[in-house]
Amino acid sequence: ICDYTIFEIEKLGQLLDIPVLDGSIGISDEKIYLSDLEQTKGFEFDRMIVLNVSDGVFPNSLYPQEEIYREISKFYVAMTRAKKELILSYSNVPSNLFDSCKSYFYEDEWNPYLYSSFEKFELPTRGKYHISNQLSINMNAKKFLYHRRAVGLSKELQNKLIELVNGKTIYEKNKRVGWLNMNEFRNEFLTSKDIPHLYKLCGPSVYNELSKYLKNTMF
Repeated sequence: ICDYTIFEIEKLGQLLDIPVLDGSIGISDEKIYLSDLEQTKGFEFDRMIVLNVSDGVFPNSLYPQEEIYREISKFYVAMTRAKKELILSYSNVPSNLFDSCKSYFYEDEWNPYLYSSFEKFELPTRGKYHISNQLSINMNAKKFLYHRRAVGLSKELQNKLIELVNGKTIYEKNKRVGWLNMNEFRNEFLTSKDIPHLYKLCGPSVYNELSKYLKNTMF
């Protein structure tokens, strides 16, 4: 499903009783799985259906340019997971990504392919399953990076946060090198007088990006 976080999709999977590809499960005996674009990597399916490929929805125009490029790359990977059939589904108007290549697709409506007993279902409004800000700051970095407040962070910064904010309080030679959650890390980063230590842990480019992000982002 385009433009939904894995957290939102996990909640949707619980609601529909459909397993979700979340990085911790493989393909077993189930016939249908839910996923965001990224978690499909490494799998192959007879039929891949990508939902929500609608104009104004995907790619999300609110994302930074770098993040839009990443989302399109993930979308390409998801499309290439199909072995026999690829279905791209949209509402009203398809994404402008397809303006120059619509001739490669056969276009039709869903209704003729649905069973008469099919119970219609609409995707929940964005934000219904959104992680609250208060909850997000109590997460380790790996979980926090699924939050929309992490959109736009460079891959280098994401990797460094996962390394440092790993859910454990760790010291080496009386210097802290591991933090329990994003709240602890943010508070120490913004108030610490030992800037050289944090600068060394992060490196110059990551440190500057992180400093700007933490100072300008309301958690």
